[in-house]
Amino acid sequence: MEWQLQDAKNQFSKVVQKARHEGPQIVT
Repeated sequence: MEWQLQDAKNQFSKVVQKARHEGPQIVT
């Protein structure tokens, strides 16, 4: 299941980068 963890990290990175680009964003 390591690939799931890696995929989750990739998704999180995308969200963080998008948030930095577009401004503050609430993550629930």
